[in-house]
Amino acid sequence: FFHTNHEDVWRWVNRFSDWNGFVLRVRSNVRGLHVPIPVNRNTVNLLFPQANLTSDEDMRRWLEQHRVPHAEVRNSEELALSTFGRELYALMFKGYTEKQWDTPVRNLDQLVINRIPVRTDTDDRYFSDAHQGLPVLGYTALFHHMLHHPNISVRLRTNYFTLN
Repeated sequence: FFHTNHEDVWRWVNRFSDWNGFVLRVRSNVRGLHVPIPVNRNTVNLLFPQANLTSDEDMRRWLEQHRVPHAEVRNSEELALSTFGRELYALMFKGYTEKQWDTPVRNLDQLVINRIPVRTDTDDRYFSDAHQGLPVLGYTALFHHMLHHPNISVRLRTNYFTLN
């Protein structure tokens, strides 16, 4: 899955392939509900219907009310609690993250959780980049076209240090 906000990159890859416009949307099964990831207003409204969030400002307030502040965030658990609050952290991130990394979340560097966005709107795309998709003929065809460009030469069994 390819995504970028860089117009020059998008123009460049379009020289080698047409793109299908696929947009990645991820759902997590929480309490039998399929909720969007990244967390957004719809996620909170599905899990906590009483929240009834209707605006970005509602979502900001809800997050602020549920956050567990930490003076100095030292690990992924503290970051998750200060970003999502106890309930969302417990429902959506704790178990999954510990299973994925085979260690308690508090033992993980904050960079692990820091990569998970949270949105105040209802955008349910995993990436918010302007350009997203898959090459219509697949990645094999994309790289075939790239490698056959006149400015590219492929050298196999070549010692890098012997190149000029």
